[in-house]
Amino acid sequence: WHPFPYLLLVWAGNSIFHTTFAINVFQTIVWILLQIYILHVLKSIQTRCMIIYTIILCISATPFTYLAVMYKDTVFSMGVLGITAALVQIIRKKEVSKLDFFVLNMAALFVPLFRHAGQAVTVIMCLSCILYFRKTRKLMLRFAATLGIQIGFYLRFFVVLFQQFNVTENPAYVKYGTPIAMIGAAVQDGMVFDAEDQAQLEKVMS
Repeated sequence: WHPFPYLLLVWAGNSIFHTTFAINVFQTIVWILLQIYILHVLKSIQTRCMIIYTIILCISATPFTYLAVMYKDTVFSMGVLGITAALVQIIRKKEVSKLDFFVLNMAALFVPLFRHAGQAVTVIMCLSCILYFRKTRKLMLRFAATLGIQIGFYLRFFVVLFQQFNVTENPAYVKYGTPIAMIGAAVQDGMVFDAEDQAQLEKVMS
């Protein structure tokens, strides 16, 4: 159920610190650094934005709860949030500082590496920004570079390391988690499938 790079992260954390708790520490550190950047962005807009964001964050409390859970969607969500913060700053300033470029690329890496089909988010984001900044050559080239970096890392993990570690492909049913859960619930409620429907379902999972 988890993408190969996330399993590598868990393996590395467990190998170095001999506990999966290392992942909770890792994602907490990333979360703190991301919040520092977001507060920096909001302060550059208006101090009031920074205060309002902090109050909302403390009231919601949900992100803090998930920092204690070793789950791929935690780091994936941080990636999406990081991309959003970096884009707000870049679009507002119409320039890319070294910090913005670093945050954008690091956050963008979390999306395809830690979520199945996450590469679609990163690629569409890069292409959209290349199109949006097509009249500003410097910005367009920065997003083209980001796209190249993202594709390079994706190929490194999902082609090179995938073969090097002899990773087996996920079974087909992983793609259909929600529909299969619904089918399971229907069966539990006493629904009976005819032979044709059953044959169709068994193409995915016996």
